Amino acid sequence: MNYRKEIDGLRAIAVISVIIYHANMEVFGRVLFKGGFFGVDIFFVLSGYLITGIIRESFRKKSFSFTSFYWRRVKRIIPAMIVMLLLVSVFAYFFLLPSDYVKYSGQLKSSLYFGSNFYFFGEDSYTSDLSMYKVLLHTWSLSLEWQFYLLFPVIVFFIRKKIDSFLLPFLVFLSMFSFLYSNIIVRSYPDLAFYLLPARSWEFTVGGIITFIDRKNILGSNAIYRFAPKFGLSLIFLSIFFIDHQAPHPSFITLIPILGTLLIIAYSHHNEFIGKLLSLKPIVYIGLISYSLYLWHNPIFVFFRFLENEKFNIVQLSSLLVLTLGVSIGSYHYVEVYFRKKLKPKIFLITLTVCVVMLFIYSEVIVRGEGLKYRLTEKQNEVYQDYHSVEYGRLENPHYLGRSARKEEFIAKCNNRTVDTSCKFGNSKWVLIGDSHAGQLGYALKEKLDSRDDGMLTLTASACPFVSPEMWFRRFPGCSIINKDRMDLISNFKSPKNFILAANYRLLSKSKKNIPELVGENMGNYSGGKKLPKEVAWSSYIENIKVLLDMGHTVYLIHPVPASDVDVKKLMLRKIYRSEFDYKTFYSDYVNYNKVKVLSKKLEDLLPSDERLINIYPHKVFCENKLGCKVVDPNGGLYNQGSHLSNHGAHKVLDRVFSDYDKISSSDQTISNHL
Repeated sequence: MNYRKEIDGLRAIAVISVIIYHANMEVFGRVLFKGGFFGVDIFFVLSGYLITGIIRESFRKKSFSFTSFYWRRVKRIIPAMIVMLLLVSVFAYFFLLPSDYVKYSGQLKSSLYFGSNFYFFGEDSYTSDLSMYKVLLHTWSLSLEWQFYLLFPVIVFFIRKKIDSFLLPFLVFLSMFSFLYSNIIVRSYPDLAFYLLPARSWEFTVGGIITFIDRKNILGSNAIYRFAPKFGLSLIFLSIFFIDHQAPHPSFITLIPILGTLLIIAYSHHNEFIGKLLSLKPIVYIGLISYSLYLWHNPIFVFFRFLENEKFNIVQLSSLLVLTLGVSIGSYHYVEVYFRKKLKPKIFLITLTVCVVMLFIYSEVIVRGEGLKYRLTEKQNEVYQDYHSVEYGRLENPHYLGRSARKEEFIAKCNNRTVDTSCKFGNSKWVLIGDSHAGQLGYALKEKLDSRDDGMLTLTASACPFVSPEMWFRRFPGCSIINKDRMDLISNFKSPKNFILAANYRLLSKSKKNIPELVGENMGNYSGGKKLPKEVAWSSYIENIKVLLDMGHTVYLIHPVPASDVDVKKLMLRKIYRSEFDYKTFYSDYVNYNKVKVLSKKLEDLLPSDERLINIYPHKVFCENKLGCKVVDPNGGLYNQGSHLSNHGAHKVLDRVFSDYDKISSSDQTISNHL
């Protein structure tokens, strides 16, 4: 295919969009390039266009060779990626804490065999880090592209004898099938649609369809070819500036930037405005180094977030962009060009093989060494233990494994077990029940009960508050089964218990109607479902509290925990990096205090009046009227993940529980003595 400068211009738009999107930069309260993720879709279309054109031309000249095709792809993609992985792995050793280091190992290994899209698809979205803290997240698209490169030539090979007759109808059919498939599954299985090839292949194949357009005839029509590229660029900018990640993607909405890209590919020309604009030397150069820019920007951004701040100010962003540009220029000229044009094939293969083997061994060492904890000082390790994992996943019973309520596996963790294999410690005088906002109290509760020679039973599952089996939340239809089993178990209790009940109350207004036929196969990864009225789950939650009270149990009801607008976990982990252990009280936005008071008042108004219902108010523990709510105090961070508490925060809430419990016990003892 003939070289077209405007194609590199499109690459420049795509990579700049992605970089600014990943910077998550705000100006006057508005996120810049909030649809910048569409830059990846532009890359997919361009890849489909170029690869289809190359293959068609090779078959037409009867010069196609699988060896030659894949060798060119290897030289184009792998050297720069391997160099990036080698250097990033060195930085990871010095700057990633053990838990993050182990996660990095998984990302590294999957990217080496171009399976990172499957790796990230397989992550538990409820417990995994935010995307901005995943060093190699961007490699998912490279893996997807490579999978397309592996499959597409093989398919074309089988129709090679009538390629011009069969290929176009095949591409049209595949595009339509994949496009419809992506729209069907995107709402129910958004991660599957986002990461895997079946729902993405239409973005490549529509690019291939454009190769069948005779551009010589098109360019004869001035009105079309002068207007179409302008309209195409407008569609791309519309997508980048006005559509955000809340939109289902890939879907019909994705057609907007895709169509814009297709119009520019088909109609742009060096004699019209958009063609001239995209062919400007600085833009073309950004396009030429776009692959290296894409490879390097994410690790640089993520390491900065680990070490400094989650959000960039303008000076920090400018510095990071300059650093990214400098590294990418070096990568392009001294790695991409050198390996593609100057290095002998034999030396190339030996070098590549050695580097890949080294990285695989390196990733295994990290996993087997549990993140190489020896890198931490004693004090660093002490703080690290409290924050390296989410608090609701910390309580375990390794001596009695339970069945996971979400996957076909046995787990040591107490959260997310099936009810019949739930964790039981001692006499089960206390029962912890609810979603992860109850689960976050488990480890601290056991610590307190151990000191009192009391026992407990845990009935917690993420995204599964204690409501009717007729509803479920988020991606967890299996919550319906759990709540049925919870109530069945509770109904068979022989004596009164002390229940600690908590929930993510913001979730109660987002319940979905139970679909029994889905539960067996989609216990924990289904996003579809019919939404119920906002008050249905609230009413059910209150009814279950009444049931517990009617059975003679005592209920310690944990009211809403104030949300934190600060990622306290990352804040505390940054202090570990810097060996800073002198904590100062830090407050979140005052707005969060008002919000949680409104939510708590709503709950209070719905509750029955009963002396065995004891209300515990976290906002009275953490918040002060004029200052807002504490997220860090002199003893450490009070939160661990989002609005979930840390061990320190959980202890402060439970201090209120046991203060009230001791008062009630003391009062009961006094009455008993008088009698």
